[in-house]
Amino acid sequence: MGFKKRWLFVMLAGILALSLLQGCAGEKATPAPTEPPGPTPTPEIPPQVAPIPVEEVSLEEAGEVLGAPVPMPAYLPSGYELRRIFVREGRPHVYLLFSDEEITGKVQTLQDLYPLISKLEQPGASSGPKLCLIIEKPSSMPPLDFAEQMAKQAEGWGSTVVDMSEVKGCLPANTVSVVEINQVKGYLSTGETSYALAWFWSGFHFDMRMTKELPVEELIKIAESIG
Repeated sequence: MGFKKRWLFVMLAGILALSLLQGCAGEKATPAPTEPPGPTPTPEIPPQVAPIPVEEVSLEEAGEVLGAPVPMPAYLPSGYELRRIFVREGRPHVYLLFSDEEITGKVQTLQDLYPLISKLEQPGASSGPKLCLIIEKPSSMPPLDFAEQMAKQAEGWGSTVVDMSEVKGCLPANTVSVVEINQVKGYLSTGETSYALAWFWSGFHFDMRMTKELPVEELIKIAESIG
């Protein structure tokens, strides 16, 4: 492969040199044009992604979007409350934002919501969630070993697979694990400042994000209390 790349580079360099020589020869043989240059073409502007509307709703209205009562955690860390709920128009997605303080910020589109959710990855950020639970009703369920497949794929990308039974407290960044949540397998990944846990249960896809201010055991405990 390296030889082919070098060969291609040599060929391109040769073509460029020949074109430059021909250009120089052409300049000697042909007088400079007297006509003004043509107009510079206007560069194409890449199309912008249209804003995706979201709506802030009550828990009952969110259940109407899902077509079933919203599965809620029975356990939350001390001081944590459900602060805001959003739904995505046209698709059965519900976004539940929890914190031990008020969550502020104007949200009208998905493009507004994502920066608000990302505050849980920013230590010391105020007015944002410290726990986010995204619930989706997918059209089909994944294979039963999806968590193992995800962990294997992440390991191939350089993440470290850890056994949760051997780890307590705060997991190091760039680690992944397969965890059990009420007899189903979930996929846990760890960033620098937050955790992400994904699992499927009772026809729903759950995606939970939590700040690392709390130990990972709290994340698992919250997930296991959802029903």
